[in-house]
Amino acid sequence: MPPLMLIGIDSASLDLILKWKDKLRFFRRLIEEGFYGYLRSTTPPLSPAAWTSIYTGKKPCKTKFYDWLKYIRCPCRRNHIRLRSSFDLREPTIWDIATAHRLKSAIINAPMTYPPTYINGVMVSGIPAHLYSGYPITYPVRLKEELDLLVDGYEVMPRLDIFRFFEYDLIKRLKNVVEKRGKVIEYLYEKGEWDFFMPVFFTLDTVQHYFWNYFDENHPLHKRDSLSDIIFYFYKKIDSILDKFFRKIGEANILVISDHGAGPLHGYFLINRFLASTGFLKTKKTSILKVLSTLIFTIVEMEEISFIYDIARRTRIPLVDKLIDKPLIKQIIERFSFFPLMELMSGDFLEDVEWSKTLAYALGAVGGIFLTRNIPDGRKEKIKELVKKALKNLKLPSGKKADVKFFDGYESDEAPDLYYSIEDFKYLPIVHLAGWNSRIWEKPMFFTGWHRPLGVFFAHGPLFKKLKNDKIPVFDIYDIAPTVLYTLGLPILSDMDGKPIFEIFSEEAKRKLKTRVANSAKYRIARRIYLSKTRMFLKSYMRRVS
Repeated sequence: MPPLMLIGIDSASLDLILKWKDKLRFFRRLIEEGFYGYLRSTTPPLSPAAWTSIYTGKKPCKTKFYDWLKYIRCPCRRNHIRLRSSFDLREPTIWDIATAHRLKSAIINAPMTYPPTYINGVMVSGIPAHLYSGYPITYPVRLKEELDLLVDGYEVMPRLDIFRFFEYDLIKRLKNVVEKRGKVIEYLYEKGEWDFFMPVFFTLDTVQHYFWNYFDENHPLHKRDSLSDIIFYFYKKIDSILDKFFRKIGEANILVISDHGAGPLHGYFLINRFLASTGFLKTKKTSILKVLSTLIFTIVEMEEISFIYDIARRTRIPLVDKLIDKPLIKQIIERFSFFPLMELMSGDFLEDVEWSKTLAYALGAVGGIFLTRNIPDGRKEKIKELVKKALKNLKLPSGKKADVKFFDGYESDEAPDLYYSIEDFKYLPIVHLAGWNSRIWEKPMFFTGWHRPLGVFFAHGPLFKKLKNDKIPVFDIYDIAPTVLYTLGLPILSDMDGKPIFEIFSEEAKRKLKTRVANSAKYRIARRIYLSKTRMFLKSYMRRVS
């Protein structure tokens, strides 16, 4: 049987693929000859939660991946917040189950697989591996040297320095990464006899975050210039790489998925400022350094910052780089910048909270709301309803009442108690708290695109049939792992939250394939063993390089 390929394209939008299908040769073939639909993401539609659910077939309350960060309920301190790693995932993955059954897998650039773990095959870590420099990014370790020679320096992703962020430089670097990924995929495919082959392209997510306003004529910050076609360019780039690859390898069973979709971002909603303004969050007195830094951002409106940034970006004035490198300026920028990910990663605002008087606060990349531990159990639901009521009365910058939808949190100590969306994800809640003013809305300074709940799903190959009606189905992200395991003839774990998508298979395939269900206990043990082996080879590596 031909190998099974699960191709991930982070943030790919089915609506855009259908819009451009006549210009996308690979995707047009999948649409005309295979089965396709939307893929409903996790709540919220965020890559760490979504990809780990893809790997395991389980909801975030089981994987414990809700966000890029790992944190505990506050009161807490800064050192309790860190980026998540592969060691945080304790549930067995598709490739763990395949390894237990001696099937060979190649996992390339899959998010949240750093450090790379033991596998019967090869693994090349995906994001956030590009933010680290300690551990190797490949298993086996020596594979990295092969890839470096192959593509003149392998890259997971460009490391973005937003204060030296020049759009054409970023595009050039992203294009370089995509081209290298294509070469690595071909090389590794030819290198082994694979049962399961999973490459992931992450570039579209970055492109759509930064350049959506150029593409979308209805975006409030729309700019029409040479960058207007850049999103299409990267869809076409990935399409061309995949088209060339599959013409080269011939027959294969292919699943193509994305962890979520994409759409416009109209602004930021400062959720912790909102909670402070409504009495749910109390802050301490502010330090002198923070007062000075927030005064700058209070006096200088975001439009003026954007104007200065735009001049620097287009003219590339050397003075700007030199100024940013000054220690005091750099410290202020890094600690108190408005840019949400910096505040998110630093966790600095936690030190400003008066926890004994705080009822609710927000953390994470999408501002999930937590209730504090000092609320008696009997009052928690009442406080939660009061927070919801306050958000229901939220008004947009235009004065119009905001459309706020709520999603209950997962039952876990690490999960927020409440998730929500504003205007169908057109406004991104961020956790920034500092400032003298009471503004709770800001225009987007860097991101102009954000995630949407519906991603893509395609199935093509000898095992799969063609979609024969015009109604596009919606599949569930938790169904991907069971579908892959069913296709590989491997057992589906009894505690998975999804099930195989039987409707995509031909009748002949369903006669050949058998549904097997197994208890997850022995595969959890296998996962622990593989993580132990990972620690052993990482320790050996660190001893050699130290």
